[in-house]
Amino acid sequence: MVTSNYDSTSHTLTFLFSGSMDTIQSAAHAGAVSAALDKAAAKTAAPDNPLRAVFDLKDVNYVSSAFFRICLGTAKQVRQGNFRITNAQPAITQLFKIAGMDEFLAAL
Repeated sequence: MVTSNYDSTSHTLTFLFSGSMDTIQSAAHAGAVSAALDKAAAKTAAPDNPLRAVFDLKDVNYVSSAFFRICLGTAKQVRQGNFRITNAQPAITQLFKIAGMDEFLAAL
């Protein structure tokens, strides 16, 4: 499951994921993530205050390579340095590090 919340003050779109982000679940949520990003980007037209995206993985117990693709797609859609992953469990954090995607992890 995924929910999103847009904070217009900070121009931050936060996604809260839960459960197992396996291939099937990731595919089911990819469209919702993309649509929410497009909608928020339309509200954030100022180049000096770009859209930020945060994936909160507090309630996620598994991620697949399909979820990594969603992360990479989101990172490409927002300006460099404006995508973060927070609250990942240690095993999931380790997977991001192994995949070379640890630059997306917020300071834990």
